[in-house]
Amino acid sequence: MVIGAGGMGEVYLGVEEPIGRKVAIKLMRADLEKWRLQRFNDERKALASLNQRNIVVMLTSGEANHRHYLVMEYLEGESLGARLRRGPMAPSEVVEITVRSASRSTPRIVARSFIATSNRTTSS
Repeated sequence: MVIGAGGMGEVYLGVEEPIGRKVAIKLMRADLEKWRLQRFNDERKALASLNQRNIVVMLTSGEANHRHYLVMEYLEGESLGARLRRGPMAPSEVVEITVRSASRSTPRIVARSFIATSNRTTSS
């Protein structure tokens, strides 16, 4: 099931066998331009080096059939883009999300694009 899409590829909901854990699989397009592939590799390196509660954990990455991929923990929640499409946020909601993020607690709104901010999400 596709849970997100952007200019570089799609994100799928998957299951890690045999333990049955839900994962997010970011599968890049096969025809990526060099600069997009470099951006993907930069994202992969950044995810591998970060350990912060508000950033998704990368479980593995690689290439199969000429397509690069990232396998990450699956975080349930509404994307920021989906929340903004519902209408303007009250200042108190903005403050709540900011404080939760700054204090390293788990925010209710999950950025589906992980580090990049330009991807759009197809699920709520």
